[in-house]
Amino acid sequence: MRNWIVAGLVVLVLGAGQVEAEGDASPTGAASAETAARKQHLAEQRYLRTTARALADRGTPRELAFAALLDQAATRPQAPAPGAFLEVDSSPISSFGDDARAWRIRAAMGAGDDVIANVLLTLGLSEPDAVSLAAAARWADAQPDNGAPWLKRRDLPVDARLDAVAARASVSSESYPTLRWMVEALSVYPPAPAVYAFSYEGEAHDAQDYVMSISAMLVFTSLPGFQEILRACPPGDGEHVGRCSAATDRFSHADTLLTRRVGDALSGRLGVDAPDVLEARRRDEAWQQARLSDVIDRVGNARQSALVLDPSVPDEITFRSRLFAEAGVSTEAPDDWVAPVY
Repeated sequence: MRNWIVAGLVVLVLGAGQVEAEGDASPTGAASAETAARKQHLAEQRYLRTTARALADRGTPRELAFAALLDQAATRPQAPAPGAFLEVDSSPISSFGDDARAWRIRAAMGAGDDVIANVLLTLGLSEPDAVSLAAAARWADAQPDNGAPWLKRRDLPVDARLDAVAARASVSSESYPTLRWMVEALSVYPPAPAVYAFSYEGEAHDAQDYVMSISAMLVFTSLPGFQEILRACPPGDGEHVGRCSAATDRFSHADTLLTRRVGDALSGRLGVDAPDVLEARRRDEAWQQARLSDVIDRVGNARQSALVLDPSVPDEITFRSRLFAEAGVSTEAPDDWVAPVY
């Protein structure tokens, strides 16, 4: 399993930057790798489109919504050639094709109070459309104590979203239950080695790695409009301090690291938590990030996958705690540890 999946959303929000693809930089090696990458990309496109249509033919709301996401994923650009530079952009593709749009409409008609079906319908777009907004509203109705669907209600003013989050008991993205269902659905249609075997980095991949990777990419790349939330809660703004402080508490106890980071950012500017409390949390997170690769190596791919698919692991926070515990590494930074300076 690729490390960014294990790290959760953290890698996905690092922003745009340049990354150099590793590999044999000689002309012969580069040409050979580029040919292999092109063949794999074509095989992956065929797999995604064929699997999307097979899921759509089954006709359930979840499968129709998932089919649309797979069809959209087939339009992703090819991986870069060795030595090439690419712009890292975690934003979803901004549209669906004709078939995918029709599948989403059919899924919406039958989704009702199925949380996973509605979560799937909120994914895949950098700006929500009518289908995703209606899905977020149904999700909110199905889980009246959950503030997460209200973060997807971009049709509402940001103050209304903040009030809705503050009035709910928790913020749960439902990412892990959705991811587990996606992996289970794809297990019926395992990819052939031609889809996943090639890697510029020389990593060994298998069908389970690929299924987990594509599912995680789809479920973790449609992020709520947190920039709007942060702008709505500026330091020293007495008018919004009540709703912002209440929402901050929900964010700080949410089910993803990203949302908790937003909570800490708001807490710092609003003075909700004492500076030493915030610093201790940031230090522990920096420690976890510094040790993550070692933890991953200790636990191994098979056990990582098993943890992700374990129904007793409800979210990213629990997953990381279990991962560190099984590796025998504390999630709390030692007193004598010095955080690296980048």
